[in-house]
Amino acid sequence: MTCFKITSLNFIVLLFLMVCIQKSLASENYEVLTFSRSACFGSCPTYSVDFYSDGLMVFKGKEYTSFIGIKRIQLNPELFISLKTTFKEATSKPIDYFGCKSFATDHPTVTITLLESGKYSAAEHNYGCTGYEGEKRLLQLVEKVQKMLPINEWIKKKTSQ
Repeated sequence: MTCFKITSLNFIVLLFLMVCIQKSLASENYEVLTFSRSACFGSCPTYSVDFYSDGLMVFKGKEYTSFIGIKRIQLNPELFISLKTTFKEATSKPIDYFGCKSFATDHPTVTITLLESGKYSAAEHNYGCTGYEGEKRLLQLVEKVQKMLPINEWIKKKTSQ
């Protein structure tokens, strides 16, 4: 039986390759917008969508969606630009996430992240958190992005798993 032994030389080579890959992605203006919806204690649709600047969209249906698994489709890169613009406009002013006037457990969280020029920006909303200052703006962003993504047929709630 042969085992792979990690030596300091192997580790240095692996680290070098990781840095090269990271620099390569950053130098190519690698951009991705991710929209994800988390689980709840009930039957909430759980999925994520990665939309890349070249138009590639990767949908990952996890639970309680009409499609479970991974779908990849190529879309017009202009849609990515529209999504990015929508996200940046909605998050141009800070959103106060910590002022919940009411909080209930067992609700899903929607997270939207943008990787641009090697930097992440994020907006997140837990549906159990209500009454905070930026809530309306954040809910409008979530609704707008979800409508722009061609995923409605895949995220319809599946009644049983």
